[in-house]
Amino acid sequence: MAERATSLTAVLVLGAFLAGGFAYSRDVFPFPHIRQLRDRLTDKPDAEPPRFVVDRAGRVMADRRKEQTPCAPAGKRTAVLLIAGQSNAANFAGQAYRSDYGGRVQSFLGGTCFVAASPLLGGDFFDGEYWTRTGNLLIESGAFDQVVLAVAAVGGTPIARWTPGGDLHSLLTQTVTDLKAAGLPPTHFLWVQGENDLLEDTPNGVYTQRFLAMIDAVRAGQPTLPVFPGVATFCEPFGTANRKDNPVADAQRALPDATKNIFAGVDTDRLLELQDRRDACHFGGSGSEKAAQEWAKIISAHAPR
Repeated sequence: MAERATSLTAVLVLGAFLAGGFAYSRDVFPFPHIRQLRDRLTDKPDAEPPRFVVDRAGRVMADRRKEQTPCAPAGKRTAVLLIAGQSNAANFAGQAYRSDYGGRVQSFLGGTCFVAASPLLGGDFFDGEYWTRTGNLLIESGAFDQVVLAVAAVGGTPIARWTPGGDLHSLLTQTVTDLKAAGLPPTHFLWVQGENDLLEDTPNGVYTQRFLAMIDAVRAGQPTLPVFPGVATFCEPFGTANRKDNPVADAQRALPDATKNIFAGVDTDRLLELQDRRDACHFGGSGSEKAAQEWAKIISAHAPR
């Protein structure tokens, strides 16, 4: 009897663990509520309002520690990076950064600009990211005078949620609308996503079809906007480790087509080693640095002349 009870307990614990992992990967109850509770605990209770405000998708929409700055003027010397995808495009990295150049590296959300610093507005979670470091490198190299980072990224999301008809599609298109209204149309669209599609066995052709539909919507009124899909499918907790060559990664590597202004982004599946990831999935300090260096090279190579 005791052995049977022990076995039953083990099954229940395993079931709870798997259910929790499923809920977290899809950002469903209770994780959005847990994140909001964490927001409230980042400051002393009953002393000040919460540091963060998040939206229904868990994205950071306000942060009391952000420093507002005038938005950069549009022009050839200003890079406006529209950044979208899942957790490795958001604030799940192990290294936090801040602009080394004050308001010359900016975070944009809803028509307002702030000095860029982790976590970036528009991405979910509250840890580090490597886009601010990318912006620092772009200015350091002389490729641009100012960099604007406009993020729309949510962890645990398949591409279907970002395509027309998906529940997150409007978050992406609204970011584009806000940028244009501020006189800052995007100069580059960077896409970092794919772990969930490998988990869900999205077929190669289906992934390609969804990606092209998404960028067609993003490019409305701006048909030559350069697009840079990365390759990002590796996540050991998802059971996708050691599958660096798979239908989703193959689809992502086949997307670049110069005639369509689609160019290769960073292939982090091949660039990063396991030790570059903080939890065998999200980027640690070394992974963030490697990714930022490669993104800066790619963006610099496509700077307006």
